[in-house]
Amino acid sequence: MYQSIDTGTHPPIAEPLRRHPRAYLQLIDDTVDNLCQAGVIEPASSPRAANVALVKKRDSPLPRVTVDFRKLNSVTIKQKITLPRIRDCLDALSGSVYFTTCDVSHSFYSLPLKPSDKPKTAFLTRKGQWQWTRSPMGTSNSPAAFSTHGPSITRTYLLNCALLC
Repeated sequence: MYQSIDTGTHPPIAEPLRRHPRAYLQLIDDTVDNLCQAGVIEPASSPRAANVALVKKRDSPLPRVTVDFRKLNSVTIKQKITLPRIRDCLDALSGSVYFTTCDVSHSFYSLPLKPSDKPKTAFLTRKGQWQWTRSPMGTSNSPAAFSTHGPSITRTYLLNCALLC
């Protein structure tokens, strides 16, 4: 199972390196180092290039380090997915006694990217160019890929004793 990023015949989009506040340069470097050590990103040499974006978090003075995939998303052919109806989910839960949750906060990183699509996820930092090896947050089809492949793990139990909504 791979996530693919279909951009059709659109030529590569490359942005110049964006400047960031000096106070956050080490945060960006540390985030990139952690993702690289985890095998989620790798060094790249791609004709494409997106930029790192810093997004303010409500519960922290430090911003979240993200990649700005808006230009890539604008040329990506969107996947259509069917989400479960809330009414069906609630009906499936009726009569249940035990409930639990599962933290899937890093679940996007569990789905590998199609090797030929890795260069499309390239981004720049002051220390070089990187590309994602796993499904990145922020690409338009990442939620669709997770919604499609996530239930395959629990398909045997789906609507019997496991529910993914």
